[in-house]
Amino acid sequence: MTDTHTRARICTGFLATVTGLALFASVASAQDDPIHLEVVTHFTTNPYNVYFQQPFFKEWLPSLTAGQITSNPIPWDQVGLGGFEMMKLLKMGTYDMANGTLAYVTGDNPMLEGVNLPGSLQDIDDVLAADKAYRPILEDVFEKTFNSKLIATYFDPVVSIICNLPGLGEDATLEDLKGKTVRSYGAAISDFIEGLGATPVLMPFAEVSTAIQRGSVDCLATSTTAAYATKFPQITTHVFQIAANYSIQFSAMNLDTWNRMSPELQGTFQTAMNMLHAHMAERARVDEIDYWACLGAGPCKYGEPGNLIMIPQTEADTQLMQTILTEKVLPRWAERCGDRPCIAEWNERIGPIADVTYDGN
Repeated sequence: MTDTHTRARICTGFLATVTGLALFASVASAQDDPIHLEVVTHFTTNPYNVYFQQPFFKEWLPSLTAGQITSNPIPWDQVGLGGFEMMKLLKMGTYDMANGTLAYVTGDNPMLEGVNLPGSLQDIDDVLAADKAYRPILEDVFEKTFNSKLIATYFDPVVSIICNLPGLGEDATLEDLKGKTVRSYGAAISDFIEGLGATPVLMPFAEVSTAIQRGSVDCLATSTTAAYATKFPQITTHVFQIAANYSIQFSAMNLDTWNRMSPELQGTFQTAMNMLHAHMAERARVDEIDYWACLGAGPCKYGEPGNLIMIPQTEADTQLMQTILTEKVLPRWAERCGDRPCIAEWNERIGPIADVTYDGN
């Protein structure tokens, strides 16, 4: 995990960036009635929750808005949520704001899946380009489907496949995943797992550790940060270092809550969130390198190395993932979309980034 000194650097850097914003906010928000937000954040041990979301909502946001916005941020697992039901509760007004995993809420509108279909994005630059290109689609779906304002998106480092396969050595390949059970977190990643010849098992993240230990699943698809923070190296043996996906996260606010703010306060809040997520994106670049080391032989700046057997992505793996994208993931997604313009939007916005055009055949 990130040490105290690292947290101090994160806080100092963020606060230095927004000093001017705080001065502006003290004037711009002076005429607004105070607003208190009930906020659901990412799960408890997620580093981005611990070192960004919790201090932002508890400390930084009240400071930046001169006390006009206060909040009560609670990780979703502490209120008994699995993450999948989050946007339904936000739409109902149970919470004012939700921070969650985009793939968890795509069942309500499959167009949300298009921004990061498994196998389509190979690095962080791809993710940033895809997010920018697809943002109008995401904003429209959040408003019309969930009665919410999409405030910002961010992402965890790369999603790979982590397994408990004690019978395998260092010469393991993706072929060894055939017939195995792999924890999934959404329809598209399930299609990808099937393309590898494995069986996807949809389950909340909080249940995965127990499932691995009981042998209910052999592997899981998750980000490197989540894997290390949740101590999966203690119960697994291998990491397949493929860029299966990037777990795009979101911050959204109930539209009724958003509309209670004055335009000035909305602007201050949006700017603060944009800055927060820019810092989180910078951190993700560093973490993508650091947490590979933490899962493997080290050195690990956040704790003891996991000493898992690392299976690097090969050129053949890259080609296989593109085949799975075009022959399994995209066709299945098109089916889920029905008469929505998913494929046309994807070909225009994401296709050039993935270097793929899907013609429906």
